[in-house]
Amino acid sequence: MAESPTITQCRMRIKKIESSVAELVKSGNSEAAHIAWADTIAAMGTIYSKLEQGTKVNGQAAAWFGRVKNERKNDPLLSYAHHARNAEEHGVEWVVGQRGQGIGISQMRGGSFIAERQPDGSYATMFFGNVKNNPPPIIEHLPASLQLLPVHDKRYGDTFAPPDFHLGTAIGDHNAAIVAPLLLEYAKNLVEASVHFGV
Repeated sequence: MAESPTITQCRMRIKKIESSVAELVKSGNSEAAHIAWADTIAAMGTIYSKLEQGTKVNGQAAAWFGRVKNERKNDPLLSYAHHARNAEEHGVEWVVGQRGQGIGISQMRGGSFIAERQPDGSYATMFFGNVKNNPPPIIEHLPASLQLLPVHDKRYGDTFAPPDFHLGTAIGDHNAAIVAPLLLEYAKNLVEASVHFGV
């Protein structure tokens, strides 16, 4: 049996998100990365719109999509992406911001240190303090990235913070290149589930 136009069009949007995710990973915090993030959230919004229309074919599909919309409302990442898309489409504020290259320092428990960057990009540290009780810090290079910002959705008159969780699992970073693949995976699963309901 031939695939419905709704599913075909949704799969086209998934391909758009796939190329956007690849661009985000490659482009750091460039203009191309900004465009890729905007394309990602726009394609997500279109997938929801297409599925909403497609699920009107029968009561079971419509009930399923009602649960999908409820999940989007309650899941921090899905809700954020929805409102970021609205802000991107209908506002002028930035929904992502640039973070330049930097150095991350963790496990610092007192004392001081000197960090020297090595040719391979790692850091060698010389630690001064109570080494026995205070292990040396972990130092890592942080590449430039595109970070999610709080978004103000004028349509709802509310502000939405960057999400820390998706489907009950911690996200850990507001880097668009980390968040976008989560949206891609969700979109793929959503479209496959819709096929089951005859969309």
